[in-house]
Amino acid sequence: MMRLIPSRGFLSFIAIFFFVSILGPGHLFSQIREISVKVLADEELRKEPGWKTYTEGCLSQVSSEFERLFGIRFRVKEFEDWTSNDAARSVETLAEELDAQADKGRSDILLAFTAQKNLDQGFFGYSLFKEGLILSQYTEAVPVLVKTLKHEFGHLFGGVHVADAASVMDYFVQGDQFDSLNIQAIDLVRERSFQTIDFPVPKKNRSKAIALYEKICGAIRMSQRQGRSGEETTPAIRGVWGENWRHYTYYLDDAFLMLAHLYLENKDHDKTIATCQAALKINPDNIETQNLLGIAFRREGLIEQAIEKYQDILRQKPGHPKVHYNLGIAYAKLGDLNAALSEYKKALELKPNFTEAHNNLGEVQLRLGRIEDAEEELGKAISLCSEYPLAHSNLAEIYCRKKDYQAAWAEAEKAIAMNPEMPDPYNIIGNIYHQQGRDEEAVNAYHKALSLEPGYEKAYFNLGICCFDKDQVGEAKKYFLKALEINGNFAEAHASLGYCLLRENNADQAIAEIERAQKLGFRPAKTHINLGAAYLQKGLIERAISEAEKALDIDPGSAMTYNNLGIAYTKKGMVKTAMDQFSKAIEMDPKYKDPFFNLGNIYFQAGKLDQALNLYLKADKLGPNDGPLLNNIAVIYFEKGEFALSLSYVDKALAAGFKVHPDFLNALKKKIKNRLEFSLA
Repeated sequence: MMRLIPSRGFLSFIAIFFFVSILGPGHLFSQIREISVKVLADEELRKEPGWKTYTEGCLSQVSSEFERLFGIRFRVKEFEDWTSNDAARSVETLAEELDAQADKGRSDILLAFTAQKNLDQGFFGYSLFKEGLILSQYTEAVPVLVKTLKHEFGHLFGGVHVADAASVMDYFVQGDQFDSLNIQAIDLVRERSFQTIDFPVPKKNRSKAIALYEKICGAIRMSQRQGRSGEETTPAIRGVWGENWRHYTYYLDDAFLMLAHLYLENKDHDKTIATCQAALKINPDNIETQNLLGIAFRREGLIEQAIEKYQDILRQKPGHPKVHYNLGIAYAKLGDLNAALSEYKKALELKPNFTEAHNNLGEVQLRLGRIEDAEEELGKAISLCSEYPLAHSNLAEIYCRKKDYQAAWAEAEKAIAMNPEMPDPYNIIGNIYHQQGRDEEAVNAYHKALSLEPGYEKAYFNLGICCFDKDQVGEAKKYFLKALEINGNFAEAHASLGYCLLRENNADQAIAEIERAQKLGFRPAKTHINLGAAYLQKGLIERAISEAEKALDIDPGSAMTYNNLGIAYTKKGMVKTAMDQFSKAIEMDPKYKDPFFNLGNIYFQAGKLDQALNLYLKADKLGPNDGPLLNNIAVIYFEKGEFALSLSYVDKALAAGFKVHPDFLNALKKKIKNRLEFSLA
């Protein structure tokens, strides 16, 4: 952002920075980078004769300067009409509204011009760094418009405000040349991306950029000390400090803000917080800095503090889409998925083209089991930004859940190609392998994710799932606990830990963990099914039935739920109702062993051995090596006088680790011995 004041030739060259106006004649670029620009003109500007030729000519002058200094050339890709809000009073408001609505298409930069007469004439330009957007007021004074555009294009490539009248990056745009430090900054950010969601400063230049912005911020601090000490300063310094030379004006905070962003990218949250706080001392009203401070709090694990910061911003500036978005992330971290859902929807109401909000809304829908809704939102995110690796990774998870492994793999590979250092797609590849029964490869993929991000709780969680599915309950618990150590609000990990405890017959702790998951917003049918199973362990039959009914409300086709209802009604003595529930479970899933076994038990207890045996044998085909089932088959064959068959199933039951009752074993051996003696006689 820049404020324009008339050029004052008498202003002295100040001693805060060392500046050069141009690079030497030997500064050549091996390759010119061409940047495409989409130009928007509002309805007031379109009334001006020759506006298109005029603005294109001004941009051409800026392009020549950037090509000479930085090897960057701007090319107008298209012109488009734009209707500006006549009620707006500042370029900042218009820029934010434009960002919420406009579509850059495949252009790199969106450059909008307005000729509204009711805007604050002190501010001529405004830019959004990450979004690649510039809004400029139109003026017929060519030097003014060219300097404005140079200043704002400088911001898009990492330029920051400096306290020097000779620099075009002076907040008041008194100069028309770039100072030496901003030349270095723009050179470091020259290769930034305009088609990504990530912070656009190239990673390879991050360390150099941090050192440079630290140098700039150090110079600003030095000027602060000069002002406080009462040292004599030049007229330019006095212009920076304000009329009493002591109240440092707010415009030099953007260097601190850029530095804080870079620290955040390096995951140095302490420095991010400290630098944001330094920026806020200069400009306490900067919403972007306050928002970044909230992000740093959240990533440091200070979720409640982050929420408090976001809510404070919304009191200052209601309806800020980025803040609603970040508030949604914070609520999701707390496990309050419904609150997160609400905040993402508010963000999208305010900014329908908000790519990240569409992605995160899709993530929440996915966690809530709303697969189709999640896929729709992720599709919108990718349509807005095709180079969005996290959205492709999330879409891969959806395809994985749908068992469309080919499509899932393709999306995961796209994500890896876009960002090889992101753990998420490797985690999804692990899920694909696991669902295909290739657990060794799945484990390798999860460990690959952890090598990229050691604190990636989803990989620990999925390692636990691999163990749980192999009946390694103790190992599974360790992984779920590790995931919860990293993120105590990881609802799915609480639920899965509860399932482990249920398998260990620790019903009370199982209930506590599953209910914790539900309070965190994770309420798929499975949580109610397993709560019901825990209540059955405790003999709380009515509560078990209630949980099963809740599960059926969510998933009416759940065979496991009907099986559990059958067990509950059996315990209540309602045998006919129980048989109906087991039969319904078999109808829902003919490959599910348990209802065959349980229905067989009812027939067995009723003395209907043929019906019971038929059901037991079907259950044995679906899930062999089940000790209790094999024992019951042996008993029926014993009752039917088929002692050899009975013994064969006893042997199978013993091999499966089942302790066959010694009285039955002795009786069977006696029958076989008697039959053998009879045949010999």
